[in-house]
Amino acid sequence: MFGWAGFKYQTDVIVNIHSILHFVPELKKLLKTFPKLKQAAGDFRKAGRSELEAAAYLSVVVLESVLAHVPEDDRNQTLAELFRFEGDRFHWFRDQLANESGTASISTEVLPLTFALGFAFWYLGHSVRENRLPEMVYREFLTDVVGILQGKTATVGDQFPA
Repeated sequence: MFGWAGFKYQTDVIVNIHSILHFVPELKKLLKTFPKLKQAAGDFRKAGRSELEAAAYLSVVVLESVLAHVPEDDRNQTLAELFRFEGDRFHWFRDQLANESGTASISTEVLPLTFALGFAFWYLGHSVRENRLPEMVYREFLTDVVGILQGKTATVGDQFPA
């Protein structure tokens, strides 16, 4: 279908989705519920998007599916918790991983969903700072995820349904 380059692109997209959504429980099983994910990745390739851009957009589609099952109160609490960490560009989530060795304890408790999304926000923001991802894609990711937490529909799903 695509040949080696297409297969490599699709594989890189899936690896990047795993990096972005690293802390989403049961991610591997969850991704299997999206049979058109590889086809959507191919559409991004045809559109000239990088693997990380495709992964960011497709991660929104995955998150929209997950967050549809989260009660509104938990979504609201997650949103409030995320806003607390916005000022430091979500570095707190990275720092928790650095401290995982047991040398420091987590001084702030957050919902697991907050941790999963906060890490995704930090990871993509870091990718922007390293010039691996256009800032526009990061802003669209943030806007869509915040919108989903508020009960809105993501805009990326209209363009590239998985």
